Amino acid sequence: MIKSLAVALCLSAVACVPTKKFTELEEANNRIKDENKSLHTVMEENDYLQQNLLVAERNLRTAYKELEMLKISNSRLSKDFDDLYNRYELLVNENNSLAEASAFEKMEMEKTLNDLELNNQLFEYKSKGSMEGSNWEVERTIMEEDIMEKDARLEMMQERIDYYEQVLIEMEGTLNLTFPNAEENNMNITKKNNKVYLTISQELLFKKGSAKLDKEGKETIKKFAQEFKDKENIEFVVEGHADSDGSSAKNWELSTKRAIAVVELMINSGMDPKTIIASGRSSYMPLAPNDTEANKAKNRRTEIILIPKPKEIK
Repeated sequence: MIKSLAVALCLSAVACVPTKKFTELEEANNRIKDENKSLHTVMEENDYLQQNLLVAERNLRTAYKELEMLKISNSRLSKDFDDLYNRYELLVNENNSLAEASAFEKMEMEKTLNDLELNNQLFEYKSKGSMEGSNWEVERTIMEEDIMEKDARLEMMQERIDYYEQVLIEMEGTLNLTFPNAEENNMNITKKNNKVYLTISQELLFKKGSAKLDKEGKETIKKFAQEFKDKENIEFVVEGHADSDGSSAKNWELSTKRAIAVVELMINSGMDPKTIIASGRSSYMPLAPNDTEANKAKNRRTEIILIPKPKEIK
């Protein structure tokens, strides 16, 4: 502004300024005007950009907040999903255990009830021993036939129970003979819920994250198959189990693939595919809480479950 006033004063005194000098001053004044216009334009653009930057920063902050909320929501949904699967698996497992145990216990209960009923009828029979007449003779004959029929049923039930218990003992004995040092070789043999479980650690069968059987794992499964391929009175369930590391989807996939790999080798080793079921359990049936590396190692396992087939008695 000061320069502009100076130029103006010089112009007012043009008569005392040479023509060449006047021209130079006028050009300088025009340049200053152009620079002022350019500066004004730049300042306007800068103000516009500053406003846009503020809006963008607000939008970015809002987007970050929304992202955090989505992360929290997704985490809650994942937890709810895992909890739901956990409850579902627990219920299914409890239901299966009850159903499997009830078949054996039901036979024992029926035997007990029949024993009570038979004793009751015998008591009635003895209490009527002093009765006379043809009606009593007919009733006594019917009762004796009924008692004989119930005796036959009790004998059949007892035969089934004895058979079931014998098969369980034989299965457990065969496994102990086949794998005499089971615990030292990352295996465990247990009898529960009227079944026998051969639990094999992941370390013996698979590398971490892999569903391909190791050499030692193949030898173990082949050894098992050699002993049980001709056992027509047993059914087999092969279950793959994982720890809680990683996503549920990956654990489902890995545990299922491992169970299938074991089943395929069992079948290729001569076992009847109609007697075998493959099942992936993911991390939802742990042997121990997944709170330490040692416990997680226990949960990474494959279980071969041996189930006696019911004996058909004619």
